Order: sequence, then structure tokens, then C-alpha cells
Amino acid sequence: MLSFFGNKNTVSTASEQIRPIPFNLPKQAVPTKYSFDFRQRPLEEWLKKLPLAHIGKTANMIFSVINESNGLILEDIDRLRVLENLYHVIHYINQSIIKHYRRFHFPLNQKNSNIAALSREFKSLMSIGYKIIIANQINNENFDKKILTTALHRSLLYLSWLSMEYYEIYMTPPAFIWREVNWIYQLSTIYNLNTQVVNSLMVLDNSSENIPYTIEEVYKQLILFTIVRPIEFNQLEISKVFYASGSWQKLCTIGNIDKNTNINKEANLFLIDLNSDMPPLSYSVDKNKIDNNVRLFDASKLDPLLEKLFNLSASTKFSIKNIQSDLNVSSLNRLIINLRKTNERAFTRYKTNNSESEIEIIFGLTAAHYIIYHNQKDYDIKLRQKPVEHIQSNLEKELGFTLFHRSRGGLTLTNEGRSMLVSIRKVLHYDEQVQQEAAKITGLMKGTVKVGTFTSVSSTWLPEIIKSMEQSYPYIRIELIEGDYEAITR
Repeated sequence: MLSFFGNKNTVSTASEQIRPIPFNLPKQAVPTKYSFDFRQRPLEEWLKKLPLAHIGKTANMIFSVINESNGLILEDIDRLRVLENLYHVIHYINQSIIKHYRRFHFPLNQKNSNIAALSREFKSLMSIGYKIIIANQINNENFDKKILTTALHRSLLYLSWLSMEYYEIYMTPPAFIWREVNWIYQLSTIYNLNTQVVNSLMVLDNSSENIPYTIEEVYKQLILFTIVRPIEFNQLEISKVFYASGSWQKLCTIGNIDKNTNINKEANLFLIDLNSDMPPLSYSVDKNKIDNNVRLFDASKLDPLLEKLFNLSASTKFSIKNIQSDLNVSSLNRLIINLRKTNERAFTRYKTNNSESEIEIIFGLTAAHYIIYHNQKDYDIKLRQKPVEHIQSNLEKELGFTLFHRSRGGLTLTNEGRSMLVSIRKVLHYDEQVQQEAAKITGLMKGTVKVGTFTSVSSTWLPEIIKSMEQSYPYIRIELIEGDYEAITR
């Protein structure tokens, strides 16, 4: 094997800088005669015989083999070979099952949710296999530089894919991902492996130009993808943002920083705490928490490119696909906003004695839903026009895109407005479920009853009925939806 460090002192010095391994690895046993034969030729023959036309059966067989390999004591070079050979069939399975959770309405039904979980489990198991190699290598004075670099790269790559798939179903990735990702990157810098080019057999959905070939590039891709807050994007745009980040990360840098570093502009700057399980935070938010383990992620050189892509996409009917991204105008705008500045409140929470001060209206999801839905239906929302326009303006400013088409004929929702209306309804639905679950625990009958009614009925019959209902069930909230038949059925 190739020895990276020439003497034990160098290895010892590097080892002293390494934090304890954060991986939760499975117990391993010596292979028996009943174990799967992981030698090169038997493995290749087995892979050729997989029933690829039967995705479910193939997935079960691959899942079983990965699990078994992770539970057996194998030479690192053999384990690496097994994992590399399994990639292509796992990629094939993933491409076959992704249709069950991408482009679907949320929340997913149980079947599709299980399929999405299976896809994530494949990424997790593959990452574990590479992490076993990492643990073995750093405990070996004469570790193999090529094996360790490849294992660090692949493990980081699978963790980044795992993170993307969590965001694709609007779930926040678990904390262990960033704890492990930060540790892997830190280890690679200690051993000067972070910029070593790794031969990639990975064939992704997008252009090969978007494939990160070094540990540093994979790490920067995941950081960039995370700081633009992918959970705020339309589901179909999330994977596009991820793969575009593989190319855009080349314009970003990671550097050392201390409290004496002169920062002239905080936009596009983010801090990474390598000792934490936290994703990067905006420099403006976290600049007081700088120590030797903190790195500065600078995305300022990416800003002009995104603005150029945005202007090009906004000014032409043609797709900007193959330029570097096929993201829509709204997504490019969101990318620019999220990179430039941390969201700040456009209102104050305290009283002011200045009589000339303007008081901004504070509103939440329920109010946002009310404004979006009722304005598009041209309802009288019983508020003065100026405050309502103020709320609309603030809401659009906060979101970064237009919700309404305004004309003499009134307001109509934009495509983004319709998308937001659906998303907000989902959040409010889950909020209602939480409230009802809490009510069950406390023994209260609580919740919301929505009543669709014609205006004539709501003004004559319903007042007495509602009054009686409120007396009998004080924790039940009644929501009236007035209008014609079409409005009520919606």
C-alpha cells in the first residue's frame, strides 16, 4: 500500500488534531462459508444476473448485500471495490423509483413515502460502507492515501445526495449529516487530501461538468446548496439547484478567519463551524462566534453570474438550459436573495412615541392565506384598502416574487401565488392537526369547522346556530366561507 506520511511523528501530530470519529458504525463479524462471496469475479457474475426488469426484487437483493457487507470484516481495498461496483445498479434503482416521490403532491401517501425512505436508506448504507473504510484507515499509521481520499470523497458525496433527498420531500436533514460532513472535511484538510482529484465513476443526471472531483468541491457544493435554503423552492427546482451548485461551487471559496479579519461586505459570506453539527450560518448572524475551528465561505463571485442568468432568463422566452442551469426566473431570483442577505423583519415589535412613525402590520401564515385567497376572489375583506395593499407589498417583498397580477379589473394570482396558496394551506392543515392532537391529550374538544354557505343563509339562519355552537363547544372555531357554489366547492 502507498504510505502518505513518511514517519510516525508526522502521523502522530496529525492524529492529535483529529476529533473522535462521529460515525455510528455497525458491529462487524468474520465472514463464514455462508456469507456472500464478495470476491471480484463472483460479485460481477451476481450483478449480471440481477433481475433489473423487476425493480422491487433487485432493490431487495442489493439492500441485503450492502447490509451484509457493512456487517462483515473485509480488507479496505476489497470493501472499496464492492462499493464502487454497486454504484451503477443503485443509480439505476434510484432513477426507476424517483418517479414515486418527485412531482407528487404532498404529503406523500404511505407507499410513496416508503419508497422515498428506501432511496435515502441506500444512500445512507453506501455512506456507512465508506465510513468504515475511513475509520480503519485513520487507525492505521501507514494508511493508503488513495483509499482514504476516495472513501472520504464518496462518503461525503452520498451524504450530500442524502441531504438533497430530504429537502426534496420538504424535510430538514438530520443533525448527524452536518456533524459527519464537517468532520470529514476537517479530516481531509488535516491530511491535505481535500484538493486531491478523485477518479470518478459517478454518472449523474446532469452534465459531467457538474460532478465534483475533489473533497473540497463536494463540500462546497453541499454548503452552497444548503445556504440558498432549498426548502423554499418548488420541489422540481430543488434537484436543479443541487446539481447547478456542483458547477457554481467553483466560484466559491473556503478560507480561515479570525476576529481581526477585515470584512468590508457581509453579503454572500457564511461561517462554517467544523466542530458543530450545524449547517453554515450567515456571517451577519454568527460573526461573534469565531474561533480556530470556524471557516469563512465566500460566495461573492457567484452573485454576478446569478444576476446575469436572471436577467438573461427574464428577458428572453428561450430556456437558459445548457448555459449552466435550467432554473426558472423565480428560482434564480430566490437564489440571489438568499445569498445576498439574511432575512430581516420589515416591522418592529415595540411601541414608539414618535407620532409620525409608520406601524407595520404583523401577519402570519393564516393572514397570508387570507390575503392571497380572498383578494383573488375579489372578496370584501373589511379592511381599509391602504393597509391591505401594505400587507400585500410586504408579503411579496419578503417572498421575493410577485403574488398578484394587478389590473383595472382587479387582482388575479400569478403562478407563484397559486403555488404559495397550496403550500400555505398544507402548513395550516398540519398546524390544525397539531392543535387537535394537543387537544386530545388535554381532553378538550378543539379544532376548526369550516362551513360553506351562501350570503343570504349566513346572514339569516347561521348567527343563532353559531351562537349555540359556541356555547356548547367553546374550543371549536367556526370558519365561514361565503360565496357562490363554485367558490364554496373550492
